Amino acid sequence: MTVALAARLRARCQPATLAMAMPPAFAPLFSGRPYGVEAIAFSPRDPASVQAALATGEPGWDWALLPGDNRFSWLAQAMNARWISGWRDDRPAHKNWWVDEPLPWPAAPDALGDMWADLIEGPACEYSRTDWPAPTCAPFTQPDAPYAVLHIGASNPRKFWPATHWQKLAGELQAAGLTVVLSAGRGEEALTRAVDPAGNFVSFAGRLDLAQLFALVRDAAVLIAPDTGVAHLGKVTGTPTVALFGRGPTAIYARGRFWASMPFRAAVLDELPPRPQTTLFRRPFAWLPEASATTLNQADVRYGSGPAFVLRQAIEIMKKSLT
Repeated sequence: MTVALAARLRARCQPATLAMAMPPAFAPLFSGRPYGVEAIAFSPRDPASVQAALATGEPGWDWALLPGDNRFSWLAQAMNARWISGWRDDRPAHKNWWVDEPLPWPAAPDALGDMWADLIEGPACEYSRTDWPAPTCAPFTQPDAPYAVLHIGASNPRKFWPATHWQKLAGELQAAGLTVVLSAGRGEEALTRAVDPAGNFVSFAGRLDLAQLFALVRDAAVLIAPDTGVAHLGKVTGTPTVALFGRGPTAIYARGRFWASMPFRAAVLDELPPRPQTTLFRRPFAWLPEASATTLNQADVRYGSGPAFVLRQAIEIMKKSLT
């Protein structure tokens, strides 16, 4: 979601060294250095990674940008950043102490990636599949093509789609001639077993790291997943993707301007719990509850329910990607 900011930085600062601090598990995705980004593997809970991040501060960074949580301004200061920009009014107030340039958040709804990019002035950028070189990954046995990836897991149980719906969808995709692949993160293997207790489908639940998952998603005919990081990975790989949402400010997590040419569709499902949301990174926004497809003119958001509706969205987005 922060790649739009990296793209604008690269366009504005062509010769600059550009680095991004991120959880260690994410770093392999950047091994191909999209936009020339160097990954700094960092976890506040890992003293070694903290020391490694601080070591990059010699002789110092010219500019640090904080797209979300201003507590990392303390890290930027310790890494000898000469100027720190971030969104204002983080809570509690001590998070903001080292922010040299506290910027106002947008006064109207926008896609999150585009808001991140607006931390700096510069020309608008639009993503292309060739902007992100495929990361190197350990070999694994990929399924027979064409195949559909159904990613069952999510960071929040409120995003879980019923197992019976996944079963029905898997059967319909298989009947349409696609190999069905189930996916979930480590510790979520029970979710895929509930969908496929007989073991009829290939399951990669808990078996792939993110670089391998990139390869799996990249070569898929379609990806269907809850609104989670894997769904957004589909934007990066340019895979036809249907992301499942409950009713709420869906459009801020959809394509936006940066991802406009990617085959991505947000399916807002009546059977998923509503997601009322009034804050982003602890900041309140009066416009957030109404950040719907209407307010952002997001043609890639659809409203409906059930496996048949999701199947229709998958077929449409696959056809769209071919044209």
